[in-house]
Amino acid sequence: MHQEATTLQDLPGSAVDIDVGVDGAWVAMCKRDAELVVATSTGQFPAPDNLRFPQIRWMGNGDILVVDTRTTRGSQNAFVLTPSGIEKVRFCVGDGVADVLVVGESVVVTYFDEGIFGGVAPSEEGLAVFTSDGRFEFGYQSGVKDPVDIADCYCVCPAGPDEVCFSPYTEFPLVRLNLKTRQQQVHKLPRQLAGSSALATDGIAFYIYAPYDARNSIFRWRPGEAAVEIGNHVGPLRGHRRAAFLSAGTAGYAIVNAGPA
Repeated sequence: MHQEATTLQDLPGSAVDIDVGVDGAWVAMCKRDAELVVATSTGQFPAPDNLRFPQIRWMGNGDILVVDTRTTRGSQNAFVLTPSGIEKVRFCVGDGVADVLVVGESVVVTYFDEGIFGGVAPSEEGLAVFTSDGRFEFGYQSGVKDPVDIADCYCVCPAGPDEVCFSPYTEFPLVRLNLKTRQQQVHKLPRQLAGSSALATDGIAFYIYAPYDARNSIFRWRPGEAAVEIGNHVGPLRGHRRAAFLSAGTAGYAIVNAGPA
């Protein structure tokens, strides 16, 4: 396990959230006084109005996705922007957003309990999938055969060009879902890995961060084998790319590579 840290120079303020593309390009949501500003290596522009708890992601075509974690029924809280800040589309992804992934041409949104039980669709699905232009494709509970229960989606990560993995409260299985076929594999996690806050995979092994009983630990686990602690990190972390986590700070970020060097 090793970490690559990057300090971002000349940010317009303190970073609220950061995302990094596979090519190393970064995008940050920054707070400057009372203003939110989107910054990249090539420029900056004002964020959409009235954001409260924004998350920011690169999209595969170079556009930028901004999602406000909280919203109300009838309000739109997701914005697709060009790299120069022009709004292309806005749409509603629901309330209580836990995490947002861009996987291939899909936007995958997971939800925490206040959203799932809050009455703003499609948060009750636990996990929802949208097209890159904001069209709702399907929700996990209604669109997948034999879905597991999701009262709070604790962690999610990409698992390939068309797949995601996630582990939800209350039973904490590990679910691998194909976004195209809507087929899933459900694994029972060892009890010591319950309640993990971040997840990554290389397609074979799973790398699991901060379960209930080991809040700073990173474990490697393969189905049918015992979990092995491979390192520690103060966090917070989120699943980022193949066998790696992203740690976003106020002035930069770190990529934590959990897989073999």
